[in-house]
Amino acid sequence: MKTASIVVPCWITGLPGLIVPDGDELQWFAANCFDRVARFTKNVDYELIVVDNGSTTGIDVMKQYADIYIRNETNLGFGRACNQGFDAATGEFVVCMNNDIFVYEDWLYIMIQEYREYADKLKIGVLSPTFDSERNARTTLMHSTIPVSKGAPVRGMQQAALWMIQSSFFKELHAKYGYWFDPNFHFGFGEDVDLWKRVRLARRDLFFTTKVKVFHQLNTTLGKIPEWGEYTKKSMVYLESKKY
Repeated sequence: MKTASIVVPCWITGLPGLIVPDGDELQWFAANCFDRVARFTKNVDYELIVVDNGSTTGIDVMKQYADIYIRNETNLGFGRACNQGFDAATGEFVVCMNNDIFVYEDWLYIMIQEYREYADKLKIGVLSPTFDSERNARTTLMHSTIPVSKGAPVRGMQQAALWMIQSSFFKELHAKYGYWFDPNFHFGFGEDVDLWKRVRLARRDLFFTTKVKVFHQLNTTLGKIPEWGEYTKKSMVYLESKKY
């Protein structure tokens, strides 16, 4: 068994964007995301599970870094792709991570130590880092460390772009509800909120650690989904209709 399984869904389209106006933006982010995971995930026996959600470019990059590569011919949506990765995970901890995240040195080792130390004391179900979305993505690549704070984990979550859960607890939720992420949500909208509700119903809660900070470039994939607002509306209606 690995200590951690890092699940990263990818939909790489070849399109430019705000950060990479003259190239394949999603491939640029994924390549740098994976490179930083490889360089800065120290003292942890982990596997990187990449779920390719019908990408048209970047396949060689994904295969280069992935310990497990899963290919879908069409975009099944964020939640369903993550579920494929969760099914393949063997780690004591499962990490769900967007491909526009840049990590810093020892990020995962510290998060695992935090989870283990405080899981019972605080009833931690899901642990996330602190997020920085204000820095420049390109200059962020120049740094291996970033200033962080001290103290115990804080209740709540700033963003759902990177989070960690203990596999044994995750499997309990799966056994009860029959799924990891509810596959009925559309293209990555609402399945995280649904999971957080189920975590809290199991008398655990969401926390973030101030000892780890990561960079997240907001909406790099979301902004490339045509009429994404319509999917959001449908997912919110479905979420409100759910009975727990």
